[in-house]
Amino acid sequence: MRAPTPHFAALLCLVCVGLAVGTAPAAAADGDVSLYQAADDVDDAADLEAAVADGSAAPAEKLVAGDGLGVVVESDRLASDLENRSGSTTERFFAALDGEADLRVVQADPASDRAAKRTRLGPENATVHRNGSTVYVLADTGGLTFERAGDDDGEPEPLRDDERYAFTFGYDLDETAADGPAVDLYTTPSEFNTGSTNWFAPLPPEEVRRSVTVNVEPEERHVARITLEDGREVTDAVGPVEWAEKPGVTLDLRDVEPGTDYTLELLHDGEVVDSYEGTVREPEATVTNVSVTVVNNWTAVNATANLSHGGEVRVVNEDGDRLGWSAVPPSAETHVSVRLRGSAEELVVKPAREVGADERFYAGSWTTIDASDLEIRDPLASPTPTPMDTATATPTGTATDASTASDASPEEDQPGFGVGLGVVALLATALLARRRA
Repeated sequence: MRAPTPHFAALLCLVCVGLAVGTAPAAAADGDVSLYQAADDVDDAADLEAAVADGSAAPAEKLVAGDGLGVVVESDRLASDLENRSGSTTERFFAALDGEADLRVVQADPASDRAAKRTRLGPENATVHRNGSTVYVLADTGGLTFERAGDDDGEPEPLRDDERYAFTFGYDLDETAADGPAVDLYTTPSEFNTGSTNWFAPLPPEEVRRSVTVNVEPEERHVARITLEDGREVTDAVGPVEWAEKPGVTLDLRDVEPGTDYTLELLHDGEVVDSYEGTVREPEATVTNVSVTVVNNWTAVNATANLSHGGEVRVVNEDGDRLGWSAVPPSAETHVSVRLRGSAEELVVKPAREVGADERFYAGSWTTIDASDLEIRDPLASPTPTPMDTATATPTGTATDASTASDASPEEDQPGFGVGLGVVALLATALLARRRA
């Protein structure tokens, strides 16, 4: 299971009058807003005030949950509003927000078919400091929840990587006003890229290549580390690689005995941000019960696959062109149905390795099917529907050893993405089960 990442532990909101650094007008023209990142050593609102005064609070662009964020609002009306209220500074500020004032935090880039997410600050998670006309709000947002705007049920929504949130302040804002400055929020600074066929348990006794999603660049070190059960460590720095578009690492396990337990960790500036546990194992695969079925106007190859390190079941024609594929999780008997697109005189069904593996395919048997009399049906390519059918074909060719057969198709450098809702659900379940708590 994946290592836990911190929730918002110190989303810092400061409200000040008379500051004009990178401001953006609020919808009601009652306040200008600026965003700053606060340092980790800011413990209270007074520290936040000092950070703004000495310039150590940098403009905020990308933040990870747990980083500090300062929201600066320049508003004569807010200052007057707080002066005319009673109670502590915290009580006065949130009383103003319960009235006509609004400090709105709304998702700036929701999907076109989804309502924007939003969150709120309140006296239960924030304290307020005031120095003259400047007001600083320091919020502990570890308990904050996000919800969809207009969601009557109020069901919490998780924060997802690269969501952009706009901070807008004003009085009597209309329902859609969310035009303040924005910051990109992430759940983690970086993580191993799982994709549909990248798996991390088990690992083979090979040079293991894995790509990394980097949300926020580290200040100093960014490394992957495997710790073996005997205490030995194998490490590599995250950086550009030839075999993937994203940064990656190569971890040499060629001298590790199969059956050895390991812990794989990704460290971002010394902090473990992603991790897995597993056992080194030799790659092996079986693909059985292969047949061709036409259902709902699709021609599909059905099979039962068991791939030790995950990957995909791939179907190609006699020229090596991919006709379809379906992702398979590691070490789990999986029933796949691969929908085909294209033409073929012969179908070859073969198990492909995970992305970055030493070998493109698992050693073992490939199944060859005579397709010379088979019409490959593809309803997306044909405007004329044909009746639903359940005709089947079975393998008629001989098995080919994957370790010696040639494969010249340039399209097969990497496994593709799986299709079929059942397989996708199984992939998600398997991945969650293998991440560290």
